[in-house]
Amino acid sequence: MKDNWMLIAVIVLAGFTIITPFVEGRMRKKLLDELAELLMSGRLDEFDQIANTKKAKRLIRPFNLDFMKLNGAIMKGNKEEIEACLDRFENVRLNTEQKSAVYNRAFYYYLTNAETEKAETYYKRIAENRKEDLNDEVERLYDTYVLGGFKYLQQTEEAWEQASENMKPTLEALLAKMYENKGDIKQAEKYTELLKKHFEQK
Repeated sequence: MKDNWMLIAVIVLAGFTIITPFVEGRMRKKLLDELAELLMSGRLDEFDQIANTKKAKRLIRPFNLDFMKLNGAIMKGNKEEIEACLDRFENVRLNTEQKSAVYNRAFYYYLTNAETEKAETYYKRIAENRKEDLNDEVERLYDTYVLGGFKYLQQTEEAWEQASENMKPTLEALLAKMYENKGDIKQAEKYTELLKKHFEQK
């Protein structure tokens, strides 16, 4: 995908959320906070060292620790480690909230890496796991990057017009791809240039 960097911008600029449900106990919370800080600051070697200690395995519930390791593997871009993390989740019983966290993370990962078949697999899992409608972001990304559509073009343009400067790059990347899918190269280039300017300012 020639414009894969724009898809990465959608996900990175939207924020990297680390979900750590069911936190109990002061020591556990302190350790979770430390691991989360190491992840967010990109100190991944230190994260790995602490996450693999007996203390971490004793204090932190298996799902929470494995999910944080998945986030770390994604940040490192270690494909083998990412697949191993996802395989671990295949072999344990997860509740609805945990499935949602894993499926969403996998969906975004495969989408970022232009592995559309695997992204579609996890999109379907997200849909099956939720009784209510999918959230707008997942639907828009799926339609735009997997189906090659522009179903949410008007909605996204309206959101862009009202968005803060911090949120505009995410929407500009989406709009550029939507217009490319539509065959309107002029508008696609317009939003690509706007997105580039935001990156140049950083």
